[in-house]
Amino acid sequence: MTVQIDFFDRSATKTLISIKTMQPDRIVLLASGFHKKTVAKNGREIVRPDDSLADMEHAINCLGRSEEHHLENPLKSNELEQDNIETTFVDPDSIMEIKTELDRILERYDASDDIFIDLTGGAELMIAAGYAVAQEHDNVIPIYTDVQKGFIVNACDGTPITKTKEIRLYDFMNACGGAMLSGKPDSMLNKQDLDIVIKALPEVSKASGKAYTKFVNVVFGTGHNAGNYFWFKDQGDGRFITDVFCKYNVIKSSGKDCYQILNEDFFSVFKMKGILLELYIFETARRMKDSDGTPFFDEVRWSVKISWDESDADKIGENEVDVLLRRNNMPMVVSCKMCNLTPTMISEVGYEAKIIGGNEGKAVLATTDDVRARKNGEGKSDLAEKMKHLGITLIDREDIRKGNVEMKLRKAAE
Repeated sequence: MTVQIDFFDRSATKTLISIKTMQPDRIVLLASGFHKKTVAKNGREIVRPDDSLADMEHAINCLGRSEEHHLENPLKSNELEQDNIETTFVDPDSIMEIKTELDRILERYDASDDIFIDLTGGAELMIAAGYAVAQEHDNVIPIYTDVQKGFIVNACDGTPITKTKEIRLYDFMNACGGAMLSGKPDSMLNKQDLDIVIKALPEVSKASGKAYTKFVNVVFGTGHNAGNYFWFKDQGDGRFITDVFCKYNVIKSSGKDCYQILNEDFFSVFKMKGILLELYIFETARRMKDSDGTPFFDEVRWSVKISWDESDADKIGENEVDVLLRRNNMPMVVSCKMCNLTPTMISEVGYEAKIIGGNEGKAVLATTDDVRARKNGEGKSDLAEKMKHLGITLIDREDIRKGNVEMKLRKAAE
């Protein structure tokens, strides 16, 4: 029998990767006491995992299930069998308590059993105790997950044991207490119209966000009649927009300030504010290739709706991620804003990436705003500097105009 002891204190996603890769017969979660919840039942107190640890148990049981199962049965961890998962708690600040508990667990298994202690998700003293205990037993191997290189590694000598298996985006959601209710792997447009999106947005981005918003409001407001005509009067940079769409035969000029829509399918993307930038990022990511010609990203989804477990007070309800990507076992959250950025927008994308992917989650903020052009007295952009400090990749109007988006996405995935 193969047994895997997993420390649970910090990195739920790394623990999940290790369990899916090693596929042990039995799993023992050795959790920090901070994840212990005491509840009253039948007149006595019993100890149960807190919400984050329960989410982890649910995610383990969901490994290998189909995407359809995830979409049909979100957040129903109480319906799953957990016979092969044991959870016990230790004080993460007491190395002797951790070591004693590990010895107690190991006493239950035979010398012929293969036992792995996964150090990846533990606090410092948990890692130290796990390594020390492993040295005392011939059939116990300490391991850790190297997400960047994609290997489970023997902690004793640093040699790779096996290549890590992929964790899908909805597995990441389960591990953090969420359910991916929807997320389109394809766009609503055909390839010809998507080609227009890729070619047109860099040119459209020459116009200000204010002009773009005005254009969208006019097309789908009072100026758009049953004959597919609309009137757009803008003597400023809004002319960049009409000139570009005329160039690609999306609209045509029909007199002074009057235009006719020629491609209704393409114009359907304007019904949602900012969706043109979402589709641009989505399609750019979908077309990216590795050096061997295979897709650069393993999963590419846009307009991803996530439902959070209501037991998690800080994640109640639903939210939507504009574009969600995965390369190997690193998820990337991309927020798309066709408006001027605010500090709140920066905080939101950083928080979402942290919740979904833990320390491995990557955050990207794409915008048509001239972020780096707005400089303070020291000649720096306050917002750009804040994003750099937080580890968030910025794609702004200059990047879109110069065709740097693919390069920025590749760099963010490193």
